[in-house]
Amino acid sequence: MSFLLLVAACGGGASTAATDPALQHPTAPVELRRVARDQVDIVEVGGIAPNDTILRVLKGVARTLVLRHGPPDHAEFLELILPATVFAGAGKDTILVTVTTRPGIYGVELSADADWGPGTEVAFKYAVHFYAPSGALRRYGTLTEVAKHLTIARRERNGDLTIFYSTAPAPDVSRAFVPGAGSYEMVITK
Repeated sequence: MSFLLLVAACGGGASTAATDPALQHPTAPVELRRVARDQVDIVEVGGIAPNDTILRVLKGVARTLVLRHGPPDHAEFLELILPATVFAGAGKDTILVTVTTRPGIYGVELSADADWGPGTEVAFKYAVHFYAPSGALRRYGTLTEVAKHLTIARRERNGDLTIFYSTAPAPDVSRAFVPGAGSYEMVITK
């Protein structure tokens, strides 16, 4: 249901979601639209921020990284899924992937010392340290309605945001395929 609302908000319609197989079960990033910063609300995060992380990835080996908030709860913040194909074209056997958290928001900066291939997934997990912007609460009325408008976006160099098709595979999780290196944030569409 939340997907249909998102597609409708993006100028699509329910018939688009029902007939487009790429949107029913995507296997790659699906860019829905690009918007100016004032067209979304950035989701704020509380608690002890996760540490920035450098991950060594072996070429051709799948990896999953889970970043957690600090003590006392160690709640999950982010799951980064790197399939075996992501760095298959790298000219070396070990790739360094850097994940830097963005202060005060549900956001990360992803980078690597090799070119990214297809298949990367990002899942922000917000069960504990989620703060919905007051404007979104006024606009949608309840946290349940706010959650229907959560999505993952990439911040572009000029400040615009590229909105990606995102799913909610479990309560308090927003997941999307992303094209690789970049700055990603969980946002609420207006």
